[in-house]
Amino acid sequence: MKQRRLLAVVVAIAVLSAAAGWFAGRSLKSSDEAQADVAAPDASLITVPVEATTLSSSVVTRGDVRYEGSVSIEVGSGFATSVVTKAPPERGAIVDEGEMFVEVTGRPLFVLQGELPMFRDLVPGVEGDDVRQFEVSLDRLGYDVGGIDGVYDEALEDAVSAFYTDSGYRAPGPSLEEQEQLTQAQEAVTQARNQVRSIQQSLNEASRPIAESTRLSLDQQLTFAQRAVDDLKADRDAAVVAATGIRDASVTARDEAKIASETAEARVAQAEAGTHPDTGVAPTPDELTELDDTAAAAVAVLVAAEETVVATQEALDVTPGQFERGIEDAETNLAIQIASRREALTPASTASLSASLEDANRSVVSAEERLKALQDEIGIDVPQAEIVFLPTLPRRVEQSLAERGDVVNGAVGRVSGVDLILDSSLGAGDRPLVSVGDRVVADDDDLGITLEGEVSFLADEQGTNGQGSNRFYMRIRLDSVDDDSDLTSNLRVTIPFDTTGGDVLAVPLAALSLRADGATLLQVERSPDEVEVIEVVTGLRARGSDLVEVRPVSAELAEGDRVVVGFEGPSLAERESDENSDRDGEEE
Repeated sequence: MKQRRLLAVVVAIAVLSAAAGWFAGRSLKSSDEAQADVAAPDASLITVPVEATTLSSSVVTRGDVRYEGSVSIEVGSGFATSVVTKAPPERGAIVDEGEMFVEVTGRPLFVLQGELPMFRDLVPGVEGDDVRQFEVSLDRLGYDVGGIDGVYDEALEDAVSAFYTDSGYRAPGPSLEEQEQLTQAQEAVTQARNQVRSIQQSLNEASRPIAESTRLSLDQQLTFAQRAVDDLKADRDAAVVAATGIRDASVTARDEAKIASETAEARVAQAEAGTHPDTGVAPTPDELTELDDTAAAAVAVLVAAEETVVATQEALDVTPGQFERGIEDAETNLAIQIASRREALTPASTASLSASLEDANRSVVSAEERLKALQDEIGIDVPQAEIVFLPTLPRRVEQSLAERGDVVNGAVGRVSGVDLILDSSLGAGDRPLVSVGDRVVADDDDLGITLEGEVSFLADEQGTNGQGSNRFYMRIRLDSVDDDSDLTSNLRVTIPFDTTGGDVLAVPLAALSLRADGATLLQVERSPDEVEVIEVVTGLRARGSDLVEVRPVSAELAEGDRVVVGFEGPSLAERESDENSDRDGEEE
C-alpha cells in the first residue's frame, strides 16, 4: 500500500510537471512559433512496447568477506627442542577434532574442541574442569572415558593411551613393564568389583519375596500340568470306550452271521432231503444250486465277521497302552511344577551369601589400594604442550607459519572457522528495508564470484563495529561453497526487499497519467490512427528503473502492445482541435 501511494504521488507529479511544461510552452511563444503553428505538421506518437518481465526492488551495498573466528596455533615451552618434524597443514585445509596440527621434535600437537585453554599437564589423580573438558573431547571422538566426572582415573588413562595409539604415537607415561603391572592391577579391581556385584545380586534375589505375578504364574503352570494329566486320561478312557463299542458291534455282527449261516445250511439239508424249504416240493437242480450258493455266501460272511471280532479285540487291547507314555510324561511334568512352586515359595537362607559379600568387599578394597599405589608411582600424563583447545571445530587453515626443519617458539599457524562471513553496512534510508533472515547475493563480475547467504545481524545504532557514524553495521552469513580458494575480498551486496515473483506487464512511468478522479490511465496505440485510453492498476516499481507494473481494469493489454510515452509535433488533442476549427470554418 505504501508503494502504491508513493507511485501515485510520483505519477501525479510527473503529470503535473508535464502539464505545467505544456502550459508554459503554449503560453510563451515567439512570433516565428506562432506563424509555424499555422502550418504545423501532423503530430506523431512516441510509443514503446509493453514488457513482460520480473520487477524487483533491491538494496545494493558492498562488504568484505572473511572466515569466522581466526586464532593462532602456538607451540609452548613443553618441547625440549622446538624443531618442526612435520609441518602444519597447507592453507585452505580443514582441521577437525582429534587431528594433529604440527609435530615438533617427534611429538604431536593435537587439536581438540573446548573453551578452556590447556593450562597444565594432566596426570592421573588430578581433578577439575580442564579434566572434564578433556573427557568430553575424547568421548566425542568415541573413546570410553568411564563417565564424565572431571577425574583423571584409570578409565580416562586407558582412553588417552588408545587415542595416542590410534594417532600413531606412544602416550607419554609408563614403560611396557609398568603398563603390564597397571593392567593386572586394574583387572584385579574389575574382577573384585564384578564378584561383589554378582554376590549382591544373588543376595538381593534370595532376600526378595516372590512377586505376586510370579506366584500366579506358578499356580497357572501347575494348573496347566494337572489339566494335561486329566485330559490325557480322559482321552484314554474315551478311546477305550470307543474301541469297546466297535468290538461289541463286531461280535453282534458275527453272531448274526453265524445264525444266517446255520439257517442257510439247514435249508440246503432240507432241500437235499427232497423238500424245498419255500415250495414244499422237490427242488429242481437250479434251486438246489441256488440254495448251496446262499449257504456258501453266509459262511463267507461268518468267516469275515470272525476276523473282524479278532481285529477289534486286538485294537481294544492296545488302546490303553497308546496313552500311557503321554500320561507318564504329563504326570512327571506335574511333579516338576509342584516341586518348582514349593521351592519358589520357600524363603532361601542368606547367611552364607552375606558372609561371601563381606569377603568380596574386602577384596575390592585391597585391589583398589594396590591400584592406587601403582597409579601414584606410574601413569600416563597428557603434556600441556601436546594439546590445544579451540572453541569451535572444524577449522580452516588460514596461514601456515612453519616448515619442516624450522626451529619455532610461538605461532606455527593460524586457523579460522569454515563459515564465510561478510561484513557490510547500510545507510539510514536502506536500514528499514532490510531484516535479519533476508536472502543476499554477493558477487564480483571481474573475479567471477557469486555467493549467496542471509542477513544474520543488523545493528540498531549507527557507527558500531568500525562503521562510519552514518552507517548501520550488517553481518551476512554466506552459504557454504565447494571451492577451496581464498574467497576473502570486497564484494557487491544485493538484497531484494520486494519482487513481483514472476513476469508481469510493465510500462515506463512516462506512459501513465492521472484522471481527475484519481484513476491511472494508459494510452494504447491500437492502429496508426487509433489510440485507446484504458484504466490500469499500478503495482511494483523497480528500484533504479522507470518500469512500473500495470494491470488493466477492463480493457485488454498484452506484451508487445505499444503505449504512448510522448508526441513529436502537435499533440493528438491539438490535431483534433485544428480539425474541428477547419470544419467550423468550412461550415461558415
